[in-house]
Amino acid sequence: MNAPEIKLILTCLRWLAARRPAPELKLLAEDPKRVNSTDWKSLIQIGRRHHVLGFIAFALDQNGALKSLPAEYRTAMAEELSMAEWKNRVKLEEFKKVSGLLQKENIPVIPLKGVDLSLRIYSQMPFRQMYDADLLIRQSDLAAASDVLFDAGFCLKQAVTKNRWHDLFYGARDITEKNNHGRVSFEKEGLDVDLHWSPKYRIGGHDIEIDVKSFWELSQARPELGQNVRILTDLDIAWHLLLHAAEMYDPKLIQLLDLAILFNRLADRQLTAAFEEHLLNLETSAKIKVKTLADDVRQILGDADAVPDENLETNGLLNFFLTQRRSQRYYREWTRGNGAHHRLKSPAGRFLYLAGYLFPNPDYYGRAAGFSMYRAHWKDLFKNIEIFLLSKIRRR
Repeated sequence: MNAPEIKLILTCLRWLAARRPAPELKLLAEDPKRVNSTDWKSLIQIGRRHHVLGFIAFALDQNGALKSLPAEYRTAMAEELSMAEWKNRVKLEEFKKVSGLLQKENIPVIPLKGVDLSLRIYSQMPFRQMYDADLLIRQSDLAAASDVLFDAGFCLKQAVTKNRWHDLFYGARDITEKNNHGRVSFEKEGLDVDLHWSPKYRIGGHDIEIDVKSFWELSQARPELGQNVRILTDLDIAWHLLLHAAEMYDPKLIQLLDLAILFNRLADRQLTAAFEEHLLNLETSAKIKVKTLADDVRQILGDADAVPDENLETNGLLNFFLTQRRSQRYYREWTRGNGAHHRLKSPAGRFLYLAGYLFPNPDYYGRAAGFSMYRAHWKDLFKNIEIFLLSKIRRR
């Protein structure tokens, strides 16, 4: 991991989050030596992987530095900006179509993450990448909403894995009230729709539920998105995103940028008081993990008076988000699910589950069968083992 490139990325994100002067970016624009000594290829790879390349390009452009880049990298960033903006327009239209279908059945929805954030905090920077359409609905509307999507050609999204015995531990995905993820996923021709009715998070070894009733009571109408569309308050969307990020399930720098911008929109006293009230309801281990994340995000990206620690060796947040190296405070939860983690804690359960990777899942490989299926499976398995071992060696 190249430290100068990480520092430059964080400088760009800090400028976006707080919009305070960034003399480092001005100096970059005026100093060809700095431009030439920067590993732009590495920076672009990291930016893409963490869904922030468009924002990096925007920050460089606004500070006069983008034009100083070598032509190939300047072109790559410009293309990223235009492509992300186009994709956002497409995703917004897809969201309106789905919410329109639900509106016909008088089903209210609250967009979570992508659509909400694109309009709430990125309206002047329309290139935050959106993927799934995450919609919060009332549990009483689940059956009707599912029927609407089925009638529109959607089907349940099946997460087929390579592990032959995955379903023995995690269970088949269903669409009933017993689904304890609090959500169900649909797909249709590249469009994924996740219906949430009781979002749950796995933090510090505990299952955390949000106060959905309060979310609905405090939500506000957003008729420009649809007569049935409502949005969360700034505090509620910030709390939801903080819990989502604290799971550490798929850490990305875009999550930190989202949180930093939302934190900066809220007065310190208001934010602190609201979060302290929420934290009172959490178990100690979950409380520590959530509070540490919130404090570190504000220190790294949001606090104008703080001197951010950008050293990957000492900053647990950056170290985990960029290298996946766990620490006492930053680690991915064992699982988010239906009790499988209890079964996997037993030696016999772990052995059986790991053995499932040695034998290919026919559902995963589709038409490939017999020897060709085993050959493809083991070739990929040994490749992943090699990558894992090399990463361990490099970290030492």
